[in-house]
Amino acid sequence: MLKNKFRFVTLHTKTAFLFAVGLAGIIFSSLFLTRYFFLFSLNELENIEIHKASSQASFVIRSLSSRQETASYDWAYWNESYDLLAKQDDGFAERNLHVDELDVLGLDFISYLTPDRRFQVGVGRDIEDIESFTTTVINDEGIAHHLIDMQSKLSANKTSISGLIRLDDDIWVVSVSPVRDGAADAPFAGWMIWGQHLSLRFPSAFEGILTASNSIIVDQEEMARLDFHSYDLNSDREHDSGVKRSKSELYHYTSLTDISGKVIAVLETKEPRTYYQKGEAVFYYLIIAIAVVASIVACITFVLFRNNIGKRFNYFEQDIKSLISSSDVDLEGHKDEFERITKLVQSLAHASSKTEGQLKDTLQKFEALYHSQSLGMVLVVEKMIVDVNQMLLDLLGYQREDLVGNNIEILCSHEAGDLCSADQLYINLAQGLRQFEAWLSNKEGDTVYCIIEATQFEQDGRISVMLSIKDISEQKQQAVLIDSLTHKDASTGLLNRPTVINLFKSYFQHSSEGDGFSLLYFNATRLKEIDEIYGHVAHDDVLKHFAECLLRNFGDQSVGRISENEFLVWDEEKNYVHLEEMANRVLEKYSSKMHVSGFEFDIGLKSALVPSSSHFDSFENFSYVGLYALTEIKAASKKGLVIVDEELKVRSKESLSLNRDIMLALKNNEIVPFYQPIVNASNGQVVGFEALARWKHPSLGMIPPGVFIPLAEQRRLIVELGESILDQACQFIKEIQQKSTSSSQNRLSIHVNLSSPHFNHKSLVETLTKMIKKYQLTQGQLVLELTESILLGSEEEIIDRMDVIKSLGVQLALDDFGTGYSSFSSLCNFPLDIIKLDKSYIDALETNDKAKSLVRNIIHMSQELGMTTVAEGVENASQLRKLNVWNVDEVQGYYFFKPMDKESALEKFAR
Repeated sequence: MLKNKFRFVTLHTKTAFLFAVGLAGIIFSSLFLTRYFFLFSLNELENIEIHKASSQASFVIRSLSSRQETASYDWAYWNESYDLLAKQDDGFAERNLHVDELDVLGLDFISYLTPDRRFQVGVGRDIEDIESFTTTVINDEGIAHHLIDMQSKLSANKTSISGLIRLDDDIWVVSVSPVRDGAADAPFAGWMIWGQHLSLRFPSAFEGILTASNSIIVDQEEMARLDFHSYDLNSDREHDSGVKRSKSELYHYTSLTDISGKVIAVLETKEPRTYYQKGEAVFYYLIIAIAVVASIVACITFVLFRNNIGKRFNYFEQDIKSLISSSDVDLEGHKDEFERITKLVQSLAHASSKTEGQLKDTLQKFEALYHSQSLGMVLVVEKMIVDVNQMLLDLLGYQREDLVGNNIEILCSHEAGDLCSADQLYINLAQGLRQFEAWLSNKEGDTVYCIIEATQFEQDGRISVMLSIKDISEQKQQAVLIDSLTHKDASTGLLNRPTVINLFKSYFQHSSEGDGFSLLYFNATRLKEIDEIYGHVAHDDVLKHFAECLLRNFGDQSVGRISENEFLVWDEEKNYVHLEEMANRVLEKYSSKMHVSGFEFDIGLKSALVPSSSHFDSFENFSYVGLYALTEIKAASKKGLVIVDEELKVRSKESLSLNRDIMLALKNNEIVPFYQPIVNASNGQVVGFEALARWKHPSLGMIPPGVFIPLAEQRRLIVELGESILDQACQFIKEIQQKSTSSSQNRLSIHVNLSSPHFNHKSLVETLTKMIKKYQLTQGQLVLELTESILLGSEEEIIDRMDVIKSLGVQLALDDFGTGYSSFSSLCNFPLDIIKLDKSYIDALETNDKAKSLVRNIIHMSQELGMTTVAEGVENASQLRKLNVWNVDEVQGYYFFKPMDKESALEKFAR
């Protein structure tokens, strides 16, 4: 029956029907295929995003562990930590172990253990029994195994360990570090344990940097149901795993392992499926719209095709033949024109659907860009705002109706001026400038610094502009902060040393004759003492107080901090009277004690003014004269402002030259000993020499020891200087003995002065051994003269060191006895061989009866103790007669011989 009905359907009706059905089928099949591949791409994108977010959270946890372990080394190698375990420092906990210190370090507990893992001391945040808690921590399988393994290691091979542990339902980041002294050469003293409560800190403390929602799961039953992979905190390797999806959210799970490798918790990372949901919704609406349109088009096509085909069939057939003959489509094998035209139409329909798909893809991309969550979008037509996206509204705080229909200049900040205006926008576009920065204003009137990208196009015959806007205020603030950190001192806000030096160098490079430039130095001499006595907080408060005073008086562009306690102020005016007045005002303010942090402080402020730079060619020379002036003030205990004059400039120039040259002088042996003979008091025979260091500078002439020896101490060259003089003196005494022609000549001694740093230097005994062997010195031939300051240390340690030196056959002499800190008890307590009486006592023998009595008694007491006495500075026969009456052993002074160089001494005495 149905077949008979279709028999009467005309050919053009069938053709129209088939054409309409085929067209609709092609459209819908292309649409569904496109939907499948689009959603598949969204799934892959979601996989990448969730893995990236999970890896980010895992990296945060891993970095917590590694940074804590690295930071713990400062405390583990701190001398105070070492003294706590090695010397039982009872005050350590009171000074350092408190909750405020935990806040500074970002920790929740600190504990110290003895080498046998017994609890020594500790502190914890909200931990009632820190000893029990510490015991629980070290009983963790991974930590316990590490501590047991370290028992068999040498002190130098003991290492730290860091990682996660689980205590009940809490996850902790724990690091265990061996405690050694700051020099790392003392034996291992015990263990230090640091810990952070990860369960309390993560993820709340890191929400600003984590891109997804994260949580740590510790429930065992819930962990058993999850699909997760292991993640080793000590490895950078990434692991892939499946992703769980719900209709609205994505889940990713990563296991957290403790130090022993056991899984103790699971890190859950969660993100909403925003892109997938929006994409699916768009496709549903698109399918419905296209279905309706396709149906309407198919019906209209069917009707029009059916109604017109009868009348124009012949023309249509001719047109078909013409179309087939001109077509590039391969129609071979088809029986008639209808089959061929059907094939041709299908080919055209396919091309049309492909073009439509590309258009829709472009529209979707534009839609995604327009509704971007990071870019604000504004559509402007003839300077009027016609549309904005939600991101721009959120960025500037407006409602849609506040902007749409208004001039674009409503967004411009009043601070921008002509840089942000509708006219300037079109000028930029006309010049080809598509990207520029501008100040925009939010609804509250605050300025938002943005970068704008403009695209111009025509819409309905009118010029339209699409603006994409991104907030870069944070980047600008960071740039300002970086610039501040680069040029400012972090503690005071003053210009830092590199910035000050660069400013001065630039001035000296571009200054001309007659330019004025005054420099003011401040030295707060007691800042370091305040730090040591009152601690860092009080020190920082005092430092800030002084810095604020300088900024108030001199401004922030002319004040710098060049060292821990030294500050510079400069002024390019030729008249320095104002600078002098301000300096005196600051000095007067700090002449009395200041009240800061509940204490009274005297910062010991001193100041020097260098009036002009006209005589200087570099910042180094200019700055050194001020530093030298401060040194002069300190040495002379002066008060008030010191203005540098020409004499002080000359002395500073000489000091700078000596500073530069002393290292080279030591290297080239320009500092040499002069030798003053020591004479037997009873018969006048030379029994030895004292080596006295002398420096003949190439340009400054002979430099007295009182100048270059303190300089060597400041430059930490005093040990090198002492070893150089010692070597030259030993070589001299060997040469003079070898050249002596008298077979009965006694063995001459050589006296060499030894500084306190040289006496305590670890290589002294080894150096003396080499010298004695190299120059074949006999017992008692080498005498080391010690200053009384050497005896001020630990008496037991000093005596032990003296005994070691004397065991080498070296005699010890106490130089300048009675002028320093020593007393008569020094003669009894220390194993000395020779006592040298200071020249000040010898000079007073003619006029001071007390000096006579003192010298006489020192000589007698020394002889009773079996010590040799040497009188220094003997300059006349009267002094010699008195000393001979009192039976002094040896004398030394200008009455017999002045100090002479090596060549003169050899010529005079080597016979």
